[in-house]
Amino acid sequence: MTTTIAPVRAAESLGSVELAINYRRRDGEILEGTLPAREHQAIHLRMLHGQTRGLLEIAAGHRDSDGALHIYTRRRPSYFLAGGASGDPDWLSRILDLVARHQEKGDDIFLGPAIHARRSADKEDIHWSRWGWVDIDGPEHLGRVDALLQRKPAAARIWSAGSGGEHIYWPLSRAIPARTVMDGPRRIVNPREVSERTENGGVRVLGYRDPVTGAVIHAHADEWIEKGNLRLIHALGQTLRDGRQVYVADIKCRNRSRLMRLAGTIHTGSGEYARISYLDQRLPPYPPKVLFGDLFDPGRPPRRRGLRRFTSSPLQRIPSDVYFERLAGIELPARGNISCPNRAHPDEKPSCSVTDYVWYCHGCGAQGSAIDLWSLLNGGPTGDALSGEVFLWAKAGAKKALGVT
Repeated sequence: MTTTIAPVRAAESLGSVELAINYRRRDGEILEGTLPAREHQAIHLRMLHGQTRGLLEIAAGHRDSDGALHIYTRRRPSYFLAGGASGDPDWLSRILDLVARHQEKGDDIFLGPAIHARRSADKEDIHWSRWGWVDIDGPEHLGRVDALLQRKPAAARIWSAGSGGEHIYWPLSRAIPARTVMDGPRRIVNPREVSERTENGGVRVLGYRDPVTGAVIHAHADEWIEKGNLRLIHALGQTLRDGRQVYVADIKCRNRSRLMRLAGTIHTGSGEYARISYLDQRLPPYPPKVLFGDLFDPGRPPRRRGLRRFTSSPLQRIPSDVYFERLAGIELPARGNISCPNRAHPDEKPSCSVTDYVWYCHGCGAQGSAIDLWSLLNGGPTGDALSGEVFLWAKAGAKKALGVT
């Protein structure tokens, strides 16, 4: 069911400017229409920090005569404020009033997604996050975002107003820790980490203590803020820019102290408002392992050793340049990605990387060997989903198509 939000009369105040929004409420109703800019700000703040017991950061910046942005608040303790779980009933109005003062000055305004333990912007003073996030520069890459969101729907998409790109947020069912923090002048392992000695004298990480309950969370080894964000960035793949390969998503967003533009505020370079383009209040938060666990680290091969993918067989020994040409009619370039062979993935900016024997699409996740490619081209699955009788069907089809006995 779709309901149109009744428009509110616009006022001269910056916070009353009407901005388009599309969101699904907790009861499943879809709302389309406009809300005042101040309400976009409030929704963004409640979404990220309504459960925050620590501190959140608001930052402001101004542009010089050349248009370069300078953020000038990061060393000011008063810009680190209590979150929604602090017990202060006025936490949101205090932040919105601070934002309004900077809007009147013509500043750009930003919000940090992660939780600060001290009134400091240093990343080692950020111990926890309840979100994964990426920043996409430019609308030309949003097709890759859509492909990733088919696999892992996000809670919010915020139009960033400057480059035409978006900020994407995924909620987590529990806070995940930073791997290292500061203890006075020393950089140390997060003191809430729980580990044990192994028989060979090494150390095994068991998990960490929840900041609220004190219970030991038996975390997966990959559940660290920056590693999780890097996997999301890597999942969106790379593109060619100024003659070199770069990530589609801003690689700086892996940094836990990264600032993101606050919805409902002006990008002073473009003169346009950032806004929440889509919000899903019904989406349940992800267990960290579900969001990050099946994504790859940079440099990690698409398939893990030990799976049937790397068993020695005549099909697995056929080079990718041979089976791509015979099965799909695709001649592999000397370097760079190719467009994904998945017909359901409109891959205008090539996002499928191919090594000597296997391939992997960073946009839709299709992957594998010659068997997977034949399966994909004939309407079947790829990767771990290709198993059992379906795998035998694909293997037989690939052998016949490639002339393997």
